[in-house]
Amino acid sequence: MIEHFITQHLVQFHDDLKRITLTAAPTFDESRRVALIQDMLTQWDYDSHIDDVGNLICFVKGEVREQVVYSAHVDTVFPLNTELNYIEQDGFIHCPGVADNSLAVTSLIYVMKYLREYAITPHFDTYFVFNVCEEGLGNLHGIKHFIDTTPLPNLKVHFALEGNKLNRLTSTFVGSIRKKVAIKGLGGHSWRDYGNTSAVQVAANIISQLYDIALPQTSKTTLNVGKLQGGTGVNVIPQYAEILFEVRFVDQQEGLRVMDEALSIINAFHRDQITIDIETIGDRPAGQTHNPEVVATIKAVHQSLGINTDEDIGSTDSNYPASKGLSSFTLGLSNAKNLHALEEFVEIPPMQTGLHQLIKIVETLR
Repeated sequence: MIEHFITQHLVQFHDDLKRITLTAAPTFDESRRVALIQDMLTQWDYDSHIDDVGNLICFVKGEVREQVVYSAHVDTVFPLNTELNYIEQDGFIHCPGVADNSLAVTSLIYVMKYLREYAITPHFDTYFVFNVCEEGLGNLHGIKHFIDTTPLPNLKVHFALEGNKLNRLTSTFVGSIRKKVAIKGLGGHSWRDYGNTSAVQVAANIISQLYDIALPQTSKTTLNVGKLQGGTGVNVIPQYAEILFEVRFVDQQEGLRVMDEALSIINAFHRDQITIDIETIGDRPAGQTHNPEVVATIKAVHQSLGINTDEDIGSTDSNYPASKGLSSFTLGLSNAKNLHALEEFVEIPPMQTGLHQLIKIVETLR
């Protein structure tokens, strides 16, 4: 029945994937894509609503009073004015955002279409969530709002869906804390005012000391300075410099410890001529899910479809519920390359298997 459904709707699936991909949805500006999805669901007689932060939510009552949540983030990393050229060629679709995350969005829509077409009632009370603000500075705002404001007294599991890596079963989630450090000084002329403290020199000294922090050996933790900018000219003592850096971690406490040490280093550079402002620009908590029953179901579905399960590590919408002690996994729908780049592309043949996987999980999960 699943194979028949997918074959019957394959052309329409690809048409809808194209429509969704070509409807721009940069983080913080996803309303056009959300409206398109809501219109599609309305055509299939689904009641849905848009919450206070822009998430599109559809609740379907199941046979038992446990909850399962399937979510796919609708936002992309690409600005509104990005040229979206959608090209199907040699078994691939090339377009910014097609894999991350238009494919997952379209696949979730077609799970709902399958349930409606065959008049199937899910076993569990089920939330289908098309959430905003997963990427970058969105800081998981959409899924955080849903988890924090939705009554989920008996949540069995949450699945975050991503377009890439068909065989993934992500249960360990990498946390990250990102900071912007703004350094301000007197500045001045490189000859006449020589001796005034240079904001760029302070930034360089900070960076040097940040990289001297001893990182944990038992749990992978990384520190990266991703951006340094400042100064206005070769004969000007820089009055301003800015650093962007992040700490990534699997162990939340270790990550916080490293960040605390980094902040102590930075704050020590406050002095008469220098002021330093530190702003948090990103905060994703780490988390891990242990749910052998759900893992066994996913692996059985994968095996039935010839998928070799890879229990990997990632950073997705699952971070937040997992950090709260809730059961959450991330699944993939195909295989892709060059994510977050204009050259992004996704493989076409595995898409059918990815959709089949998702429908079968909905049908067999108990």
